[in-house]
Parts: sequence; C-alpha cells; structure tokens
Amino acid sequence: MAPPEHETLVEAFQISAAHISAALSATLSDLQSSVHETTATYYAKVADTTTSVASNVAETKASLQAALEEKTKALQERADDATKEITLKLNEFTAQFQQTWTDASGAVCERYAAATKEVYDKAEAAKAQVQKTYEEGKLQLQHQYEAAFKAAEPAAAT
Repeated sequence: MAPPEHETLVEAFQISAAHISAALSATLSDLQSSVHETTATYYAKVADTTTSVASNVAETKASLQAALEEKTKALQERADDATKEITLKLNEFTAQFQQTWTDASGAVCERYAAATKEVYDKAEAAKAQVQKTYEEGKLQLQHQYEAAFKAAEPAAAT
C-alpha cells in the first residue's frame, strides 16, 4: 500500500489532470468561436461587397482578397495562440508534479504514468483539433471568397 502522502499526491495529480482537460476543452471552444466569428465577419464583407461589384470588379476582387488574407492570418494567429496555450498548460502540469514523484514507487508510479499518458494524449488530440478547426475556417473563408466572384460575374455582365 502506498504511503498516505502519495495517495494525497495522486488525488492532487488527478485533480490537476482534470483541470488541464477542462482548459483544453475551453481553449478549443474559444478557438471554434473565434473561427466562427472570423468567417461570419468575412461573409458579411463578401455580402456587402458583392452587392456593389458591378461598378468595379477589379477593385472589389482586390478588396476581398485583402480581407481574405487578413482573416486567414487572424485564424492562423488564433490557432497558434491555442497551441501555445495547450503547451503552456502541459508545461505547468509537468513542472508541478515532476519533482514530487521522484520518491514514489510501484502502483503509485503506475497510476501516475497512466494519468500522465492520458493528459498528454488529450493534449495531442486537442492540438490536432486546433489544426482541424483552423483548416476548416480557412476553407470556409476560401469558399466564401470564391462564391463572391461567382455571384459577381452575372452582376458585372449586366
């Protein structure tokens, strides 16, 4: 049986792991909201711009291209921030418990190792989700950009 201080340490570790999991979920949720907001504002710009596209197609295209690049950059920055946030949480988590476990052994170490693997697996899954969310947002922006010019072609022809 593990000494009582190790059992308390395991409980603290598990609570910290739960906090990390919650932070990962919050980071992903925030990123998804940010992507949705960014694509919605670009969609609004596309809609506003295509109504007046007949007057100057080249100027409109340049304006939408600049907005597309700006929004794509904003998505990339937000995805980078989310990845940094995840890495920071993992580093804090590791630093908090690494020294404390040097004198633990047996079943306590096995539980620690299993819980640590679970936290790192969740972090890797969160990083993959960050990339997927970023790619989906970028794709939505590109589709809106292309749709604007498909809609603009008939307007410019009249």
